[in-house]
Amino acid sequence: MFLDKSFDAVIALDIIEHLSKEEGHTLLQEIDRICARAAIVFTPSGFMDVSINQADLIRSDLDLHKSGWTAEELDSYGYDVYTSKFKVRGDSEEEFEGLIGVKNYDTNIQAVGLLPESYPGPQLQS
Repeated sequence: MFLDKSFDAVIALDIIEHLSKEEGHTLLQEIDRICARAAIVFTPSGFMDVSINQADLIRSDLDLHKSGWTAEELDSYGYDVYTSKFKVRGDSEEEFEGLIGVKNYDTNIQAVGLLPESYPGPQLQS
């Protein structure tokens, strides 16, 4: 295990939805324990069913989603929550909404407010 407040920043992108709800809550509590300055969590908004039949996305059971998360849940852990639209790899052009949670543990830095309220996601150069 890591010591309390042993990391300046913790970034958990596309992780929490692969855990059960109980494991996800444990992850958020562990981030609180080990993070000294700022944390960022990204997850799809709500439960995003990823079928084992989507061979282009799924390589093992670890790729399956086990839980869905809401802005209210991340907010209850003290995260400022922003939304982002994204597309999943593969042939689908369907857009999904993602949640970006930003939490500032250190009042001497400006981690909160890094993103506008609705973040469009990374823009690709044509």
